Amino acid sequence: MLRIGVLSDTHRNLPATALAIEKMGHVEAIVHLGDFCSDADDIAAFTDVPVYAVDGNCDYEGPGLDERLLRFGGVLMLAVHGHRYEVGQGYGRLLERAHSMGADVVLYGHTHRPACLWVEDVLFFNPGHLFPGAEEGSCGVLTIDDGRVRGEFIKVPAKMKGAG
Repeated sequence: MLRIGVLSDTHRNLPATALAIEKMGHVEAIVHLGDFCSDADDIAAFTDVPVYAVDGNCDYEGPGLDERLLRFGGVLMLAVHGHRYEVGQGYGRLLERAHSMGADVVLYGHTHRPACLWVEDVLFFNPGHLFPGAEEGSCGVLTIDDGRVRGEFIKVPAKMKGAG
């Protein structure tokens, strides 16, 4: 069984990000889905697991990756921020991309709304956000067991002393 931590839209809210990682418990890797993907460098400094990041619409000095394919436990995941696929308007374009890449799971952010749903044969997972001005945010953990994927959300207070 593998556990993968998923974060998005952290917007330099490092106190809430650190708490989110603590609340995730043991994970084999962390995926940051953009909007201050530079936070991934800070995350890598206080965790000993690999951290993967993609750029969001607020990332101007990120790694330059709009998407990446990641494989965990035989499950192929397409990681994007979502803005380039207009996820706020629906999943059609992103589903087409997932099918063209052979992805089993799509990890996306941008909307700040947690979501875990099947769109046709692809699991779409959005961990929510840790936006500094919000009262409550969330992160996510994907559990992979024998090729099956299950997503869960973890609530995190986003408005914390020293945040933002």
